[in-house]
Amino acid sequence: MANSQGKDVMVHVPMDNTHRLALGPGGLTDALSKDVFIKTLRDGLKAVPYAVGFNNHMGSLLTQKEAQMQWAMQVAKKQQMFLLIA
Repeated sequence: MANSQGKDVMVHVPMDNTHRLALGPGGLTDALSKDVFIKTLRDGLKAVPYAVGFNNHMGSLLTQKEAQMQWAMQVAKKQQMFLLIA
């Protein structure tokens, strides 16, 4: 609906957080291998049609991990999306 109204759609991706809150399905952690991390992220992005970007929902802990953020940026670049770190 948002896309049909000319609005940009963004995916809130659950990532490891400093509050130890449960992530639920599609959550990203530093315990995931690179292949599983990338597949999990891609699957989550595919589930949201018309998405132009994604952010680090609850992700302040994972965003401190250089390797995982490089993987996320690789996915963003390949899919021509932006990644918002907040």
